[in-house]
Amino acid sequence: YVEVEGRLNATGVIAKEVKCESESEGATIEREGLAGSVNAGAASFVLTTGRGPVTVHWSARTYFKNISAQTLAGARVEVEGVLAGGVLEASKVSLEH
Repeated sequence: YVEVEGRLNATGVIAKEVKCESESEGATIEREGLAGSVNAGAASFVLTTGRGPVTVHWSARTYFKNISAQTLAGARVEVEGVLAGGVLEASKVSLEH
């Protein structure tokens, strides 16, 4: 999440201060990165992002777009989901081009 403090003008905001804040538990987020350490039995993988690694868990309701659990390893993907207990519960996993 981003907090912007500033002044509103006709074309937008003239920012005086911009702060990046971490997401709260239960927040819906998107992350992009490299998928690795895929564990099909546990339905999980580690997504290495520019912000560090995050564990991703998928379920039968997760939508895989242009990729599958079998082809995740080493792929650059975008993951959408809810952050719960430090784990990203994926609602969608998409192959990045």
